[in-house]
Amino acid sequence: MTQRKHAPTPPSYRRQKRRNATDLAFVDIGGRLHYLGPYNSAESMEAYQQIIAEWRANRGRVATETRALTVVELCARFEEHATTVRLTSGQYAASASIIRSKCE
Repeated sequence: MTQRKHAPTPPSYRRQKRRNATDLAFVDIGGRLHYLGPYNSAESMEAYQQIIAEWRANRGRVATETRALTVVELCARFEEHATTVRLTSGQYAASASIIRSKCE
């Protein structure tokens, strides 16, 4: 009698607790963390379903983006990050305005 092969269990939807900030959802596939958005949000649940569908379609692998960022894209991403991060004093990081002036 032959044994039936079971489909592998998909990686778990997980939570990264952050101090004084919204917890993030992520999934670990092949040792690489894929961040999905705020934990337990509709956005992160949808992103999880999409990445698991891709994982199943590619037999346990997820395609990775190979295109490198341009300097302008990097500046834009950092500016977005710097304007949302608050220092312990409650002030926004001044580096956002510095980066904006250097990237123009």
